[in-house]
Amino acid sequence: MKKVILPVLVGIAGLALLLLAVGGALDVSNKPVFIQGEIDATRVDVSAKISGRVAEQAVRDGAQVAAGELLLVLDSPELQARVRQAEANLAAARAQLEKVRNGTRVEEVRQAENAHAEAVAALTVAEQTFARIKRLHDARAISSQNYDEAKSQLDMAREREKRARAAMDMAHAGARAEDEQAVDAQARLAEAKLAEVESMRADVQLRSPINGEVNKVLVRQGELVSAGYPLVTLVDLNDVWAVVQLREEYLTHIRMGETFKARVPALGDKEVTFRVTYIAPLGDFATWRATNDSGSFDLKTFEIHGQPVESVPGLRPGMSVIFDIKDNIPGA
Repeated sequence: MKKVILPVLVGIAGLALLLLAVGGALDVSNKPVFIQGEIDATRVDVSAKISGRVAEQAVRDGAQVAAGELLLVLDSPELQARVRQAEANLAAARAQLEKVRNGTRVEEVRQAENAHAEAVAALTVAEQTFARIKRLHDARAISSQNYDEAKSQLDMAREREKRARAAMDMAHAGARAEDEQAVDAQARLAEAKLAEVESMRADVQLRSPINGEVNKVLVRQGELVSAGYPLVTLVDLNDVWAVVQLREEYLTHIRMGETFKARVPALGDKEVTFRVTYIAPLGDFATWRATNDSGSFDLKTFEIHGQPVESVPGLRPGMSVIFDIKDNIPGA
């Protein structure tokens, strides 16, 4: 009798263990699988285009700003000096252009005529002197050196008269068209340079490019800043999305444009519906290691973005979102 009961008891115990194992497996398979993500938003770094000192801080951390609203004012002595220099260069170029367009002044024409008359008179004297020296040289009354000196003086007098006549003709004719074009180009170049530095004057006032909230003012009044250095960070709370790292085994169930639901603990576990707007084209780090026993492989994760289908008051960057794979992915 005992020999019959013992195998029965062993069988019952084995059956109980089998049922327990199956029940545990079923329990595990039905257990929710949660993935934690977070809310992100568009961030804008407002940088300075010029170097200077912070003269005024118009906003503080957490302030709501509208597009175009003043954030900071810079003081730049270097820019002011460049503006004055550009203004002076433009004034000089315009004066030169005006001079060329108006032609040579009457006084300058008269001065050129007088210089030519003096050169003609000097040439006449040189010609008369050379004529006398030549006659004496032909009569062998003077040396060849005296003759050569007189000839040299005559040649120089002729050259001076030629230059004086050219200067007088230029004074009568005024500037050439090429000269006016060259001076006009210099004036336009000076105007462009002034416009460039004038445009930089507006850059001393840093204004918000978006409607949003001031996340951080990175400088304080009186501090020196360099061009290109971020001074204020803004956040656009109207452009927020959820970021979830999804393991590749679940990726086949996610499509662009589809929706998923996630809870936001910071909003009292409010359930929010998100629409998939981005699926990373490349996988990231492995979330678990394979084992030789199971024969599994390292699985990569893919970043998924989802924007709220409807506006969610109070939703802010950095808030956690809880994504339940079992509820959102069939068969997971």
